[in-house]
Amino acid sequence: MTVSATPAPGRRPPPKRRQWNLSGIWHNVGFRNLVAQVIVVGAIIGTFIYMIDNAQSALERRGISTGFEFLFEEAGFAIGEALISFDSSDTFLRAYGVAILNTLKVSVFGVVVATLLGVFIGVSRLSTNTIISKLASGYVELFRNTPQLVQIIFWYVLIIQLPRPKQAFEIFDMVFLSNRGLIIPWPTDNPVYTWTAVAFVLACTGAWQFVKWADRRRRRTGHALPVLWWNIGLIIALPTIVWFVGGAPNNATAPNNATELPDEQVAAMRRRKLLVVQELFPTKLFESADFQLPTVAFAER
Repeated sequence: MTVSATPAPGRRPPPKRRQWNLSGIWHNVGFRNLVAQVIVVGAIIGTFIYMIDNAQSALERRGISTGFEFLFEEAGFAIGEALISFDSSDTFLRAYGVAILNTLKVSVFGVVVATLLGVFIGVSRLSTNTIISKLASGYVELFRNTPQLVQIIFWYVLIIQLPRPKQAFEIFDMVFLSNRGLIIPWPTDNPVYTWTAVAFVLACTGAWQFVKWADRRRRRTGHALPVLWWNIGLIIALPTIVWFVGGAPNNATAPNNATELPDEQVAAMRRRKLLVVQELFPTKLFESADFQLPTVAFAER
């Protein structure tokens, strides 16, 4: 039995395959596009290789070493705020870790504050109070329709217009506002404050659960409970009780004025060929009892 290769009636026969030849490949649009892409990518890679080799040669001629060995050298500078201990004698690697932790702290704080602010503004827009609703709508329209770069420039220009630390705005000789920031009293290190904060978080969680339970009860019985006053009492009472049980500490670091850099930091800067030349800008604020602001600027020797 033989099978005929004749195609079925009504169907087009398959196209004949073209014979392979160089002229046919070159006239293929897909092949030409592939060749062009390979040439462009190769040129980019070659340019980067040339630039890197040229930079390395220039650094070697000038005796400048490259690599990450500097991470284990002494930093020679202090960081004003750190979640872990850090001083000028620590390494650059530890300074990098401090910077990462500070970034994470600011990011988490920013996310929380932005969420709370967004919820508050959103609910305010739905308010039946005309003033609150219009203010919230104006806030949203202003910041939503303004590019973020413009906002950054606006706040930067506004901040630098504030007075210098020597002429800082003072509130009861304890709060200072200047172009270096807002300085306020801060509680001293005490575990009671930590437990009070934990109690506040638990109280807020309990208040939220109480609102859900009261709503279910209202739907079931038709009787509404005074949720607002119960929640206010819970949020205030629980942290206050924990604070009193812990001894009711009230110690705080009261900011005063600026002082010179610590001796060890100045010594570290001198070791790194830095020299104190004159008093220009404040470097460390609100740690001295007097109101003289000796400040320092640095230049290479």
